Amino acid sequence: MATDEQADEVFKIAEMLAQHGTDSGSETAYRSAVSRGYYSVFLAGRRRANISNPNDVHSAVISACHRKLGYVVTGKFRMLKELRVAADYFVDPAPNIDAKPSHDLADWRENWNYAQASATHIRKKLKEWMP
Repeated sequence: MATDEQADEVFKIAEMLAQHGTDSGSETAYRSAVSRGYYSVFLAGRRRANISNPNDVHSAVISACHRKLGYVVTGKFRMLKELRVAADYFVDPAPNIDAKPSHDLADWRENWNYAQASATHIRKKLKEWMP
């Protein structure tokens, strides 16, 4: 299971990818940053929830976070997951994203800005949750 330091490193990589996106205008870099941002939260959440079973692990982590951290954190976590799925699996933004942010989902720089703010908030809350 990942340590907090490893989850932090994944988030730093996300930020480096986003900086590359800013410097180069690369949508792919922003998409990769969104994905890594999600995984930094997922890894920290999985550790805090102490979930080792790989079956439906993403949903299990989000459910555990909901029970421990409440609706606001869970809503951000779910949206971050949906953005990660869109970033990794769809050329166009996923048409079935339920909770839409207040920006155009085709703008991956804005998707990263949303993901970064959400991941920062969630990671802070996760660090307050004692394992």
